[in-house]
Amino acid sequence: MLESHITDVQLAEGVCALLSYVIVWYLFWTKLSFETAEKKYIASALRWISIWIGRKYGTSLYVTLKKKYNIKNYKFSLLPKLDINIY
Repeated sequence: MLESHITDVQLAEGVCALLSYVIVWYLFWTKLSFETAEKKYIASALRWISIWIGRKYGTSLYVTLKKKYNIKNYKFSLLPKLDINIY
């Protein structure tokens, strides 16, 4: 039987990645200028690293707050039926 699910930590990681992307996009495309080809490669590397660090830091913060406030684990099942499991 095919089973598909996503945990609350994975969902929080996705939200953190999205927020990091929006912040990085705002900073790099509106505030900073990289016009030469060499600088564009450096800017791309900085963007990727910034988004990765933001995602990991946000996920770590979520897990820490989850333990501190005794928040239960959630698992959102997609297959075979849509369901939310709390454990």
